[in-house]
Amino acid sequence: MSTGRFTFRLQRLLALRQMAENAASVTLGSARAAASAIHATQTALSARRAVARDTVFPSAGATRGVAELTRAALLVERIDGHVVEADKAARGADERVRDSLARLGERVQARRMLERLRERHLAEWTLGVERHEREVMDSLARRPSAPGSETTTPTNG
Repeated sequence: MSTGRFTFRLQRLLALRQMAENAASVTLGSARAAASAIHATQTALSARRAVARDTVFPSAGATRGVAELTRAALLVERIDGHVVEADKAARGADERVRDSLARLGERVQARRMLERLRERHLAEWTLGVERHEREVMDSLARRPSAPGSETTTPTNG
């Protein structure tokens, strides 16, 4: 048994899996940032729509001209189109976040599997080294000592 340094034959694959996990993490972060920006746009459009809608349907007693009401109605209609587009974009962004999260989970699981295998191999290697060292020590302890080098205990006598 070699008492040299421990080497894991799949270390390169473990490193590649770690890099894939890091890349998936970055992708997830980007997807979340994009989804957040889309949701912010969606919220802003909803607020603009509410303001435009209040213009179309004025409070009791307020008077608006037909031309002004028509312009406001067209504005609300245009904003509604943007809201629909933003809703589609938000659903797509949320789907990309879910996909990225699933890919990250797969990458983490693949890396952890290899890390557990590495830990098992290291534990087996360590046990083997310890066993080998014990055998060497035991063989040294059983070895007969050289003639004349025996230590004798003084006796009173």
